[in-house]
Amino acid sequence: MHQVAAGARVELIECIPAFPRKLRESKPREGFVEDPAYKILLSNAREPWLRCLVDIGFNFGLRKGEMLALQVRDVDLLENWLTIRDSKNGDSRRIPLTRETVTLLAECIRGKEKNDFVLTRLDGSRFGRSRWVPVSSP
Repeated sequence: MHQVAAGARVELIECIPAFPRKLRESKPREGFVEDPAYKILLSNAREPWLRCLVDIGFNFGLRKGEMLALQVRDVDLLENWLTIRDSKNGDSRRIPLTRETVTLLAECIRGKEKNDFVLTRLDGSRFGRSRWVPVSSP
């Protein structure tokens, strides 16, 4: 059975434009980091937040926004889980952590409150824009 839009039934609009049968697909992503480059990045990351960001991005493929939104309450070091609350599709998900990631996260959350952000500089300032310009905490 063919469905008709509500506006067409009550004659509020003259015609309904045809929707394409198949939408154009995006090109596949390029520029993935391979293991040798990951090791170089990690060895050159001096600050704990940056080592953690490199590790989480490489091992779990999280988006930058997902990583920057992480709060201490999202990290469960006893059960080795990371909860992503702010995902692209709006659903939260849980990620099992590696030993290395647990160690890096423990360093990043030491001394912080549950609503504090995980990835901050030692002075508590956050990173957020595309070129990692520091922004003040709320």
